[in-house]
Order: sequence, then C-alpha cells, then structure tokens
Amino acid sequence: MHRRLLLLALTLVVALGVGSSVALAGGGNSANAKACQKNGWMTLQSSTGGSFANASECVSYGAAGGTLFGPSVTATDLGCVVTDVDGVLHDEWALSATGFTPLSQLFINGFHAGTWVFNGSGSFTAYFVADFGGVTPTLNFVDGNGVHASVTFGPTISCQ
Repeated sequence: MHRRLLLLALTLVVALGVGSSVALAGGGNSANAKACQKNGWMTLQSSTGGSFANASECVSYGAAGGTLFGPSVTATDLGCVVTDVDGVLHDEWALSATGFTPLSQLFINGFHAGTWVFNGSGSFTAYFVADFGGVTPTLNFVDGNGVHASVTFGPTISCQ
C-alpha cells in the first residue's frame, strides 16, 4: 500500500513538473524567441549594443531577462525648405530613429547636444540640412548604452 502511494505521489510530481516547464517555456521568452527567429537575430542588439552570433544566442539572452533592441534610422527628403532667416533654401531631411533605449542620450556621429534624448519609446527625429546638392552622407546614431544604427541618404539636391 505504501509503495502504491509513493508511486502515485512520484507520478504526480513528475506530471506537474513537466506541465509547469512547458507552461514557463511558452510565456517567459516566447516574444524574444519569435523576434530572434527567421534571421531576426541578425538585426537585433543587446542592451549594450552587442550583436548575436546566432539565433540560439539571441534567444538565450532574452530568456535570461535581457532586453532586445532593433534600432533603425530612416531618412525622408523634405525637399527645398527655407531654414535661414535670410530666406535661403536648403535640402532638408527628416531622420527618424526608432528602437533605441528609451530616455537615453543620443549621439550622432559622436556628437551630443544636451537636448538630444530619445523619447519614452526610444524614438527621435533629427533634421539634416544640406548646404549644397550631390552629397550622400552617412550618419551614425548611438544611444547612451551603445545601441546603434546608421543611415546613408541622398544624394541631396541643389536648391539654389
């Protein structure tokens, strides 16, 4: 009788253990695992801007509580805009950055202005004014933790 109770108790413990591990696997890092799949790991970064060697490393980082970042910067040509008090036209570009550390400082090509801070969702829009046409600049956006992305845009147009 004791053997049967002991066997029943062990069976119950094993069944509960298997059930709980399956439940935890689905909830804890399922969003990170999904983001890392289908080559997503190639564009994601750790909270310090580090890259991942493969999908397994990415999933492990997320499962251990690490935050995944997918920073990007897109450039939109706003055309010839009057930006000077003198009324001079310049080619202006909006550079929209997303996927960075929220409320972190922003550095563009290593330069930081005291007011450049990503908003609460890790986004920022900067404006680039080209003084002359034919320029194809590359700008590097880096947050205070090292999460980074670059954008190459242009060629700029001549507005004179």
